[in-house]
Amino acid sequence: LRKDASLSVIAISDEPDQSPQPVQFYINFFKNIKGVRNVDLFRFSAVVGYDPKTKQNKCTKPSGRGGASSSGRYVAVAKATRGVAASICTDWANTLRQLGALSFGLRSQFFLSRPADPKSIKVKINGKSVPTTDWTYDATSNSVVFKKPPAAGTTTSVNYRAICF
Repeated sequence: LRKDASLSVIAISDEPDQSPQPVQFYINFFKNIKGVRNVDLFRFSAVVGYDPKTKQNKCTKPSGRGGASSSGRYVAVAKATRGVAASICTDWANTLRQLGALSFGLRSQFFLSRPADPKSIKVKINGKSVPTTDWTYDATSNSVVFKKPPAAGTTTSVNYRAICF
């Protein structure tokens, strides 16, 4: 695993999860792989017996023949890690589009290497200053978060004065 690379885990199942630990154990485990504060670097997604419209932990194929169920555990982990929760019973085209966009989409969060003095942060894309209305500084994760991700192929730079403790 590369430190700065995102990680997506996708569970596909037509049966309920039978893992022995409580759901929160798995949420914590997965978040710790990339670091609890690195929320944009990990996603768990679930394509399971689930109906996103009714929020029920079961679904039926459009043909009416066959279906799937789940215990809700996969979906709980997906929601807690901001992943995709989709039905295994539906057409997969939209589900695959969602998974692709989430797994390979543009980054909106950039982590800083040292604690920053928020007043000193200057953000540039391709050498041009970005107005502070287009991004925020998240002190908890020590990151700059864009309201809209920078375009593909652009260079994003963040300059700031580091806080010394």
